Amino acid sequence: FLCALFAMSCKEDVPITTGMLAGYIFLRWNRKDGVALGLISLLYFILCMKGIIPHYSGQGFIRFGGGGWSSGWYDQDWPELPAIELVRRHRLREGAVVFNLGAHQGVVGLILAKIVGRTGRVVALEAMSFNADVARRNRDMNDAPQLTVVHGAIAEQNGRLLFSVGLNGVAATGGGWGRMAVDAFTIDELTRRHGAPDVLFMDVEGYECRALR
Repeated sequence: FLCALFAMSCKEDVPITTGMLAGYIFLRWNRKDGVALGLISLLYFILCMKGIIPHYSGQGFIRFGGGGWSSGWYDQDWPELPAIELVRRHRLREGAVVFNLGAHQGVVGLILAKIVGRTGRVVALEAMSFNADVARRNRDMNDAPQLTVVHGAIAEQNGRLLFSVGLNGVAATGGGWGRMAVDAFTIDELTRRHGAPDVLFMDVEGYECRALR
């Protein structure tokens, strides 16, 4: 039960469930089995604390629900990103409004959301629908209502933008197959909808200059 209570503090479902089950078995059926399951639950929780549930950029636990190939990018500890360290010296602080343009699966957006806190807002724009869906799931798993995930692309004009389908996706600048059209927003349009940003945090696969026009 104690392991389950500790696990609740970091919202870890597995040790919560196994810890409660271990306590129930200990009390109702077999004390040895209850102790054994409790120890397994405790070991899992310790592994979480050691980084199996990763720490990101000095912001503590962030639960990641992407799975598959994306686990190779995100399912590990991260040091503080130099770009985040830089903007924290300026306008990235509690209560800030941040546009995270090219948000991928929302991990950087969650780091930013932890920094700005519940009094701030992070608008995470992601063009690939799969990544946007994972970003929403990650937001919900981490209880971050200050993070708004928008499916769409940043561009120099509002409308629709052709996007080349891939692991990350890039704006399509020529012909070819494997393209899709996504809603496109300018920074001015996002500002009209969400308010003026204190920070623009952008990673859009080489499309930055056009996005800033």
